[in-house]
Amino acid sequence: RQNEALLSINIFQKDLSDINPLVRAWALRTMAGIRLHVVAPLVLVAVKKCARDPSPYVRKCAAYALCKLYDLLPEENTTLEEIVDVLLGDSSFGVVGAAAVAFKSVCPNCLALIAKHFQRLCETLPDIEEWYQITLIEILLRYVIAKHGLVKDSVMFASGLSLETQAGRDSVPVSNISSTQAETIVKGGSGTMPNIMLFRHYIEEYSGAFDRDEDKFSFPSVTSSTNDDVVILLKCTSPLLWSQNSAVILAAASVHWIMAPAEEVKRIVGPILFTLRSSPDATYVMLGNILVFAKTAPLLFSSYFEDFFICASDPYQTRALKLEILTTIATESSIPAILEEFQ
Repeated sequence: RQNEALLSINIFQKDLSDINPLVRAWALRTMAGIRLHVVAPLVLVAVKKCARDPSPYVRKCAAYALCKLYDLLPEENTTLEEIVDVLLGDSSFGVVGAAAVAFKSVCPNCLALIAKHFQRLCETLPDIEEWYQITLIEILLRYVIAKHGLVKDSVMFASGLSLETQAGRDSVPVSNISSTQAETIVKGGSGTMPNIMLFRHYIEEYSGAFDRDEDKFSFPSVTSSTNDDVVILLKCTSPLLWSQNSAVILAAASVHWIMAPAEEVKRIVGPILFTLRSSPDATYVMLGNILVFAKTAPLLFSSYFEDFFICASDPYQTRALKLEILTTIATESSIPAILEEFQ
């Protein structure tokens, strides 16, 4: 009954001016929940007003309302992006986190907005809510890779070159890598499909440097670990390696895996292994990611082989992953202990 729904809007519009911020927020949430094209323009006006409300909670609700408006008003992209821009510059941590969610829904490819707020978003990252941190880390990583490219002395870059060499494809000469540690740390890494797909994902999706027609890699731009944006991103994600949330730890570890110098990647090992003490579901997901890391840089985990010994309570899927990881990271010195454990 669209006509009756439209008549109710007047009441909610009046509540947007209530002295109680909770009433204003609830009115906006209710309006945004009415999924009608005839109501959407009125909701957009309300969101514009609430994006500058003195209450942080109301501004946070305005950010969430943008996600609901996006599919109803696709022709208003420019207006929605302007509101996202305002919310990304907000002084409240909760509003900035919600704005990151809105950015990912409304204009995920408009990285120019991130450029304006990059340094402040990095400074805000450790203080926002955990689930917002995951979204914001992804956005900041996308921005840095899109602007500067991959870090040439990182494990990701070195392993990508190694994999391409093994596959017999054209690639950038290995001499372009400045760090000898990058070559050492991936020594023994196997050219498996997960590694190749992981490397292609960051090149193709973030840097746009994958040639689909010729199926070759090219690197229009690479950067160093001393780049200012890279340094800031690594610095702000370092405290998150010891977060209480396993997903945040994995997101922060991914940033260091992709952007940090090869000799500094070892800092992610301790936090990643610590998450194996969490719930069985989180353990299984983390083991799947550890396997990808280990196949590229087995030396990172070779001295921690005991952490992957099978427990009696492990489900079948977890046991299979642990066995594959042990097979990947086994060295001459650890094989006797591993065989003894198998017996």
